[in-house]
Amino acid sequence: MKVSFGEIISNSFAMMFKNKWLYVLSSFAIVPVLAVIMIFLGSFVGEDGIQKTEPYRNNFSDIQNQDKYKEKISPETAINSAVFMFLVLLFIIIFIILGLYLVTYSSNALLYGVSFISENEDFSITEASLNARKNVWPIIGAHTISSIFSSFLLTPIIFLFNYFDNLLQNDNYVIFAIIGLVLSIFLFLGVVLIYYFSTNYLSYLILFKKKKFTMAIVYSYKLAVKNIFENFVYSFLQFFFFIFTGSIGLVVYLVLYGLLLGVVSLGGITTLLLGQLENISLSIIAIPTILLALFLGLAITQAVQLLKCLNSIFFYTYNYLFNKEILKNE
Repeated sequence: MKVSFGEIISNSFAMMFKNKWLYVLSSFAIVPVLAVIMIFLGSFVGEDGIQKTEPYRNNFSDIQNQDKYKEKISPETAINSAVFMFLVLLFIIIFIILGLYLVTYSSNALLYGVSFISENEDFSITEASLNARKNVWPIIGAHTISSIFSSFLLTPIIFLFNYFDNLLQNDNYVIFAIIGLVLSIFLFLGVVLIYYFSTNYLSYLILFKKKKFTMAIVYSYKLAVKNIFENFVYSFLQFFFFIFTGSIGLVVYLVLYGLLLGVVSLGGITTLLLGQLENISLSIIAIPTILLALFLGLAITQAVQLLKCLNSIFFYTYNYLFNKEILKNE
């Protein structure tokens, strides 16, 4: 199948500026929900967190060293430690599930938004949100099962690699072991690539082809193998534009951050010099410097957010149009 990547890329760039609601949806899609997990975990590793959990950690330490400190162990110690570990595990699981739900929901809504604009339909953020919510769990389930299946395939390959690696120590089987190691590596990379390629299709198959998540998994692997060349080109261009947009973002960030440091430094030096003069009020320099620094800080935040939104819109559009082209005759 011939895929016009030039047309897909040009259309992806064009659609980045077609509808303001895409920026709203992309803002939700790039929210760092996993940071919530880090904030939660940080409460247990910071100085305050260590002090708060000291009794529980001591109790848990007592259980770990029960042979050495049997006299310290009590039913209350065991219960406190078990409850503490259970609550930590429960909160981590809740935050992970919440993060997966929010990321999937936002991604689905953005894909629906892209589809409305691509098909020249009236954009409805309400409809996009409702459709996105309906398919959150099927998509999470499809990705989870696909990951488990790929891990199941990789397990014997890893054991096979270890077997040939051990066999390499035997001088009588060196050639055989080297051939086995090379084949194991190729098999490993093959499974990883096919799995990665298949993930590009899962959401589209469930959202727009209305496939059940089990059928979507099977069909995604079929498409990953059937369109192997197109998948390589798609992934290469995706990686290239990721580096390209990331470089632009870095340059913009460094320029704005450099201006911010320059303004703060110049204001500070000017304030110190004028401070030597009795008739000059320091507020004449300090207040404008602070205001300008706050403005540049806000500009940096907004510029980074805008670049993230543009990047997110481009890649979701790129994925949608690629899937549409691959599956147009399916």
